[in-house]
Amino acid sequence: MDTQLKALKDATLADSYVFSQIMGQEKISKKFLELLLNCKIKKITPISEQDKPQDPLVSSNIWLDVCLEDGQDTLCKVSMQSLTQETDPRDLERRIRCCQAYLDGNIWENGIPYAEVPDTYIILVCSFDCYGYGLPLYLRVDQIRGYSDLAYTDGSYVWILNSAYTHSEANAPKELLEFLSYLHDEKSAFESDFVKDICAAVNDLRSDPAKEAAYRTCPQKVHKERSQAYEEAVQEGEKRMIALLNRLIQDGRTSEIPKVLGNAELKRELFRAYNL
Repeated sequence: MDTQLKALKDATLADSYVFSQIMGQEKISKKFLELLLNCKIKKITPISEQDKPQDPLVSSNIWLDVCLEDGQDTLCKVSMQSLTQETDPRDLERRIRCCQAYLDGNIWENGIPYAEVPDTYIILVCSFDCYGYGLPLYLRVDQIRGYSDLAYTDGSYVWILNSAYTHSEANAPKELLEFLSYLHDEKSAFESDFVKDICAAVNDLRSDPAKEAAYRTCPQKVHKERSQAYEEAVQEGEKRMIALLNRLIQDGRTSEIPKVLGNAELKRELFRAYNL
């Protein structure tokens, strides 16, 4: 992992820290979601810290409860995440699956009836074109195989935005296109108040000494958490291996130990057999 520290003044909206600080602001996230979902929002509430994913790789992203102004106070669970060019596109859809699991887990803990399960939206803002068609916006559509007119509607939605778009087709409003262009290049021309508000917020963030200090320690914190997790995994692996060797010795199977040490599949089989 690259732990080289850089100044906050050099970070753009595509930086995960800047993205979470800016897009997490209620005024900006409300306007962004209204543009994207094409509906009015009554209230936005950040999901509480204890209910957020604890995985350090995703904890800096934005998790929201969103109440729509549709007369029924429809509640949505929203995860907004910024993905950089370093993200492996092959992992994108499985990452979405993990995000969905986090959102659903937060819902199930409340024990609500199936009929009252809220919609969920996973919104990925990418600095690369994950599908290669040049579109600014990709929407996941679920349907029954072989029947394109038969929709599978479980209330989960995925929106993937592409700041590297090359075709400004009419699947995204002008303000969202300007937002994506700004994300891709801050020097790009923009006219909307929405992007002007984002630009002002980014400039304010860059000039905040407290945010500068937090930004500089952020890579170190993630690196420390990853290193700690790795060390814990190594220690756990060593404990399991020692336990397995002891069991083999107790069962008079010492002749199998050299095979176990050099055969990962055999090792896994024995772990299962001994319930280790």
